[in-house]
Amino acid sequence: MRVVKNREFDHAAFSKRLDEITKGDKSANIAKKIGVSAPTISRWRTGTDNVVPSSHDLLNISKEYGCSIDYLVGNDSVSSRRLTNREICE
Repeated sequence: MRVVKNREFDHAAFSKRLDEITKGDKSANIAKKIGVSAPTISRWRTGTDNVVPSSHDLLNISKEYGCSIDYLVGNDSVSSRRLTNREICE
């Protein structure tokens, strides 16, 4: 069994990557897609009250936006996000 040391959640990395993968989508739209409230998304984006997404929320974001949880939380520098045809052509 591998033991992983607990470390603090990197709000700045998560916020930056959330904005990156959602391409500036409004908090209400993101919230609806992943099943949380718009104020929760806003708190995640700003790091207000040290609110962090649950593992369930991270999984929903990962599935909805096609990126790894490791990427979202700053453990991986490559998103492995699937590009849309529009993004490929841009």
